[in-house]
Amino acid sequence: MDLKAIMKNATIYGLASALLFAGLFPLLCISRDIGSNVVLGAISGVVSGILISIVVGMFDHIQIRKEIATGVVSWPRLNIFVGALTGAFITTGIVISMVQLVGFVSNSQIPIIFGVPLCLLIGIPLGIMIGLLIGASWHSR
Repeated sequence: MDLKAIMKNATIYGLASALLFAGLFPLLCISRDIGSNVVLGAISGVVSGILISIVVGMFDHIQIRKEIATGVVSWPRLNIFVGALTGAFITTGIVISMVQLVGFVSNSQIPIIFGVPLCLLIGIPLGIMIGLLIGASWHSR
């Protein structure tokens, strides 16, 4: 798989993540305006989906080259693990950034539930879910 195919897949996964996040962010009520929630969700989804997909795609590309060079086959579910791990970190960082941006622009408090900021409660599971889906659907073998 070449870099052109990785970028094509990253764009597709980014758009799919944008649709998911754009539908989810208004339910979280991060901002008081539904339109800004949809826009922030779409931006977060595109960036998160593209970055996770690039990381998983590059990792898969490196694994395939290593398998060809050494003849040793790696664990077939490794993309799922890498996707979940990178998804948790990348999506949490992006959601935290978006929540901070909304708080900075609108001077509103960051929502806190049980002493934990909402961006952490949402970012980590959402990132793991998106990363699992991207890692599981990466077909280059």
